Amino acid sequence: MASGPTHRRIALNGVSIFYREAGPAGAPVLLLPHGYPSSSFQFRRLMPALADRWRTIAFDWPGFGYSDTPDPSEFGYKTSVNDMPKAAFTKDTLIRGQRPEGREFSVADAASGLEVSLGLKLPEKYPTDRTLVVAAVDKTTGATVGSVSRKLDDRASTERSGSVSISLPAIKRPGSYRLDAKLTTEVADEKGSKYVTATPLACDTNIAQPRSWR
Repeated sequence: MASGPTHRRIALNGVSIFYREAGPAGAPVLLLPHGYPSSSFQFRRLMPALADRWRTIAFDWPGFGYSDTPDPSEFGYKTSVNDMPKAAFTKDTLIRGQRPEGREFSVADAASGLEVSLGLKLPEKYPTDRTLVVAAVDKTTGATVGSVSRKLDDRASTERSGSVSISLPAIKRPGSYRLDAKLTTEVADEKGSKYVTATPLACDTNIAQPRSWR
């Protein structure tokens, strides 16, 4: 096993950043950003174990570990999704006028479609450029048997009623199902390319939200 990491500093935009480095200078670089709340200290034993094949670099974010803590009025970052007040699906959800048992429901005859009133709580100043996506998923197979999307452009109506009404397509066979729901938004990357991503939620509901959507 290689020796321990070397401790270094670099100035970025006037902020002194502390980082640890291990491994050959010409090796492929493996960047190890720490989580919250933590620091590069968490990688102190991992880095030597990888240093025979990788040049590992672990840094302390500003305000963490040995990096500078800049004045909040002079340092910040932008985000369009993650750090804003979050919407929440509530338990006031009705399927054909009936409250579902947990997140599951049974369908004996849904040839004409399925009317759903989905409980949704929006915080103040929540953006209106969100799309609600709801799917009926077969409890046994996990297959999606029907889905529908609706833009939340009528914010005032949603706030007054605390719910959004949708119509799922006809489910062709009887069985046990669950509702999956998510809010999505369109964001742009650093190059200006746009893509759709799930919006983080504060969930207190019986409506399932698959892990891949969180």
